[in-house]
Amino acid sequence: RGNALKALSRIDEALASYDRALAIKPDHAETLYNRGNALNELRRFDAALASYDLALALVPHYADALVNRGNAL
Repeated sequence: RGNALKALSRIDEALASYDRALAIKPDHAETLYNRGNALNELRRFDAALASYDLALALVPHYADALVNRGNAL
């Protein structure tokens, strides 16, 4: 749902959807990564970095998260 909303440029709603998903499964690396992408688009770089870091803590070699973390920096 979050990805569909993000594709529609409804970033705030996408972020809320990712947060709801993470409330159910907080250790889902892909959702953390997608949340980071939404936050990055909203120019909330510190929060995006935190989401990428959590995803990387779960999957240390998550290449996309590493790349987008670098972009957020």
